[in-house]
Amino acid sequence: MAVPSLSCLLVLAGLSAASALWQEDLTPRRYVPLDERSMLRFAGNVSHKDHFRLLENDGSSLLIGARNIVFNISLTDLTERRDERLEWHSEPQDVQLCIMKGLDEEACHNYIRVLAKRGDDQLFVCGTNSYKPKCRHYQKHPDVGYLPKGGQRDGRGLCPYDPNHNSTVTFVDGETYAGTVADLASSDPLIYRDKRPLRTDKLELKQLNGTFNSWGTWHTWPGPEAPSFVGSMDYGDHVYFFFRETAVEYINCGKRSYSRVARVCKKDRGGPYKYKNKWTSFLKSRLNCSIPGEYPFYFDEIQSISTVQSGVYGGRPEEVLYAVFTTPVNSIPGSAICAFRMADLVDTFAGAFKHQEDMNSNWLPLKNSQVPSPRPGLCVNDSRQLSDAHLNFIQSHPLMDWRHNGRVLKAVNAASGSGTVRAEPVLIEELEVLASGAAITNLLVSRQPDAPPRLIVVTDDEVRALPLHRCGDKAVRCADCVRLQDPYCGWEAAGQRCAPVDSPCLARGRGRSAERQSRRPSALSAQ
Repeated sequence: MAVPSLSCLLVLAGLSAASALWQEDLTPRRYVPLDERSMLRFAGNVSHKDHFRLLENDGSSLLIGARNIVFNISLTDLTERRDERLEWHSEPQDVQLCIMKGLDEEACHNYIRVLAKRGDDQLFVCGTNSYKPKCRHYQKHPDVGYLPKGGQRDGRGLCPYDPNHNSTVTFVDGETYAGTVADLASSDPLIYRDKRPLRTDKLELKQLNGTFNSWGTWHTWPGPEAPSFVGSMDYGDHVYFFFRETAVEYINCGKRSYSRVARVCKKDRGGPYKYKNKWTSFLKSRLNCSIPGEYPFYFDEIQSISTVQSGVYGGRPEEVLYAVFTTPVNSIPGSAICAFRMADLVDTFAGAFKHQEDMNSNWLPLKNSQVPSPRPGLCVNDSRQLSDAHLNFIQSHPLMDWRHNGRVLKAVNAASGSGTVRAEPVLIEELEVLASGAAITNLLVSRQPDAPPRLIVVTDDEVRALPLHRCGDKAVRCADCVRLQDPYCGWEAAGQRCAPVDSPCLARGRGRSAERQSRRPSALSAQ
């Protein structure tokens, strides 16, 4: 995800559906201008752009894929662990072939885009390799760092050609599940598994729908605009993929992007005959993030997802997924965070299937009597035994009729479980962290035992770390400290100062504070 913003905004309470406001309507309690002295910074190579991609966060370090390099950066102080650096350059003949194809010379390098740790001393790595994707294994040696183990292998289907293409990879039970493109022109988007090879149907636009784009990212010719994959995860018996694509069900009314969640069974073995090496369990559904009303306002383009968060919401244990959505580039600029209960996402795939009678007809829910048994999309013991009728159905009906409606993040009374308590957004502070024109690609919070908590900001060519709180900077009285409503700060009576909640004095009273906090409204999605 690239968020074209120069500031990071910390919001305590979200937006209620009835009183949603644009960020421009909010005034921060505190504005913090750009101050290089208060930040840690890692810049990589200063002679060229690295096109950073965060590949792994192991809790103590970040593994950043870059141009010909994987950087290992300590989360304690953002210094590079040079003995952990991995370098992998394209062969000269691959670079020359890339340039001969008319591609920009900057693109003709090996941008590392896939990485999986196999134990403490092995890595599986894939790179764009000058628009000829390759993968290989690396072994760590005590004195020389990582060295190749074995030869290179074809990376098509696992790694994109274009370094800027949005792809996703998840590793489950020793197998790689990827959402990417499998050709130079980005005309073959796919969801792919490697060891027991299965993929989406290249010719079936109802599964993954690419669109025609005027210009590619670094291409010098017109080409298709593939679906943008923003994340994937292992959950239950399935692997889930999150992406945005041109909506095939809206195509009779014009071009429009929809956000999707798709899933495949982990034990899918493909089908017989023409369905060999193709998914027999692929289904997808629309993700709806909107502000409701007589005319809902839609945030149609998903940009990023969180991991699944477990907790007690409204008095019930829930698993919740958060996602960032934006409006299209030619629309009114806007963004939102929506939350989705995992139970609701799973239920989506038990709903009705969408069906279009002919190319000029509307898409309508299919009657249950027309759905074969066993129900398409379920995980079966051996998918190779499925009937032709079953396989034909799931190939032509991958789209679910029930769209899952997330809500713009809002305040909910956790004690009563009611979402009727009206709460206004609170913009605690606005932080200027980057120079003009820079885009944020990743944000994460780091808590290291030997360092204060920090907000980590990743861009295309640098990583920055800034303090998670500035409790004592401007709040010198108890009233000022409380008025900030900063969840990281509290008034320390013994020291008469606004202090971090993890300071020794405040930590002793954390149990009482947590009890009081449980009676306050907390941030949660209502649906």
